[in-house]
Amino acid sequence: MREKGRVVRIEEGLAVVRMTRSAACNCCGMCNGLIPGSNEIFIKAINTPGALPGDIVNVEVQTRGSLQAAFVIYGIPLLGGAAGFALGSLVAGGGHGTAGAFIGFALTFPGIYLFDKRMAGDARFRPEIVEIEGRDGEMSIQ
Repeated sequence: MREKGRVVRIEEGLAVVRMTRSAACNCCGMCNGLIPGSNEIFIKAINTPGALPGDIVNVEVQTRGSLQAAFVIYGIPLLGGAAGFALGSLVAGGGHGTAGAFIGFALTFPGIYLFDKRMAGDARFRPEIVEIEGRDGEMSIQ
């Protein structure tokens, strides 16, 4: 998915890009800093073309990485809850399936935390600036 934004600063070798969240985005988790009452988001992107603050850029977000992250964030807890429910019902019977579901659900969070830490340093999950459309706010005419 390709989105347009403006570089606001360079931080730790990455460009911080302000973008307006589009309908296609649905805030996949790559954005941090959603401003309350606004559709503006800030993302850190690999700055391959060397964009500078103020530049209008096109940012490529890898769909495969986003889908994998969404599965880990939503699917793994769901599977943990289902497994906990089945185990609680099987072992203790009665209404213990619900307690098992909560325990199974909660036990997935340390794994998700570790995945998030690993994902933060993995370029496959990092958006990348692929094109500078304009320098210092001047849009290029295509």
